[in-house]
Amino acid sequence: MKKYFFLLAFFVSVSHFSAMAQSKAIDKFVRQIKKNNRSTKNSDCLSLKLGGWLIRTGMAFSDEPELDLVRPLAKALDRIHILVLDNGNAPSTEALQTLATDLQHENFEYLMQIREKDSRISMLSRDSKNGEIISDLVLLIKDQGGKDFVMLSLEGDFKLSDIQKVIDKAQKNKTVGKEE
Repeated sequence: MKKYFFLLAFFVSVSHFSAMAQSKAIDKFVRQIKKNNRSTKNSDCLSLKLGGWLIRTGMAFSDEPELDLVRPLAKALDRIHILVLDNGNAPSTEALQTLATDLQHENFEYLMQIREKDSRISMLSRDSKNGEIISDLVLLIKDQGGKDFVMLSLEGDFKLSDIQKVIDKAQKNKTVGKEE
């Protein structure tokens, strides 16, 4: 029984310390969002921090073909932070601009931006020291006229070529879906 308790304590402490390695700009943004939602007693805010091992384990038990798109990235994933705001609770344009500016001060760069009708998607990345590997990837998705928002903050050692393959497959699937 002591062994199990020790293992549980070890995993809890490791997950606690791994969650602390996140970008300061993202931490500040999430704290502000949570504070705003508490003050308005709004429950349409979901914030999760998960280890990459948990995502990979979940993907191993799924046979969804859509997951094949992101499996290469999941292998390199160390941590993920997910923030979901819906029902008209998306952050203001100014708050998102402040987040993007703060991320750029932390050496993040825009990898791509997509604007289509009422949707906005921004992908920012931070390279590791050698420039071939991306250590942090942030996706900011604001949809449905600015009412819904999703932020994904991924930490790991992602190859730019793997990210490009995911983007290419997504574009191909989008084109194929339109033809059907």
